[in-house]
Amino acid sequence: MKYTLFLVAFLIVGQCFGQKKKSNYNTDENRKQLIEQIGDNRLKIDYLIDQYAKDTNDVVILRDLAVLYYQGNGLVQAYNICQLVLKKEKNDVFALRMTAGIFEKNNQVEEAILHYQKLLAVSETNQDYYQLASLYFKNENYKSCQHYLSKVLSKEAGDDKVLITFEKDKQTMNQMVAVHAAAYNMLGFVYMNQNEIEKAKEMCEIALKIDPNFELAKGNLAYLSSVKE
Repeated sequence: MKYTLFLVAFLIVGQCFGQKKKSNYNTDENRKQLIEQIGDNRLKIDYLIDQYAKDTNDVVILRDLAVLYYQGNGLVQAYNICQLVLKKEKNDVFALRMTAGIFEKNNQVEEAILHYQKLLAVSETNQDYYQLASLYFKNENYKSCQHYLSKVLSKEAGDDKVLITFEKDKQTMNQMVAVHAAAYNMLGFVYMNQNEIEKAKEMCEIALKIDPNFELAKGNLAYLSSVKE
């Protein structure tokens, strides 16, 4: 029976090759489309490397490569590519932001702070100010944390959102929330760590007025309401 199955398999494969027509995927654009349809990041990386070899001045290709490596947790490769970009364009916002993010993901807080500061010297966004504030909070540098949160709150928020990760019912949760809500909630954490419970509650209440579905702020407010100064 095994021999029969193998024979059938070979016959099917042989038929597929026999029916194969001349490919129309001969151009770079068609190859790119096919790779997108397949959805294999390794093929995308190979394709981009081939394209970069044709034009080593194209930083857009390098940025795309860095994203693919970062998404695949190839942080060393993503970092190295970002440094190539920065050699070509020292103030490249994408490369500065990803470099800071890589250090943050590796829990190298001091390096991440340094690179976010470099980024903010050339591009100021609410999200980047918030990330820097959160790093200072991790380092228990509450004064600097408050300074950068004030930067967030002094700017128009628009539709700016940040990703918040937190624990709920022993599960890790992710939620996109309005950046101003996130900033007020973090101020609540700062005041809580300074044992200023009423101020902490006020910050969480403001956060929930901005974003009523903010789960972490709901949990913080519930906890603070049970605490006495």
